[in-house]
Amino acid sequence: MKEKEQAEPLFTSRVRVRIYDVDATGTVFFTCHQHWFDGVAVVDFLKERDIDWMSIVVAGISFNYKHPLFLDDLVDITIDKVEMCNKSFKITCTLYIHETGKVAAEGNAVYVYIDKNSRSAIPIPQEVRDKLS
Repeated sequence: MKEKEQAEPLFTSRVRVRIYDVDATGTVFFTCHQHWFDGVAVVDFLKERDIDWMSIVVAGISFNYKHPLFLDDLVDITIDKVEMCNKSFKITCTLYIHETGKVAAEGNAVYVYIDKNSRSAIPIPQEVRDKLS
């Protein structure tokens, strides 16, 4: 399998595959990739930039699976790109098997910036835009 050229990521988080991440065959269940990306890497990325991640909701998420992950694998989740729109932004990521560098999955998610009181989409504040670029 040809590996993805690994450009310098904007951010990297690492997780270890735990027993509750695998199915009866010992293979990571596909929803774990999404959880690690959105619930670990993106949250860490936003916190590092001092962005209130509670003002951001997922509008869509998509993954392509390339190589299986197994119990005890270390997984590097890279934030590769952020594309800004008026009220939303898209984050692209790659999940790598730490020990081999093989691409396990590639994905992206679209996030909408909201007003926490009205729960309505609002334009992304310039301060947040600056921190994401």
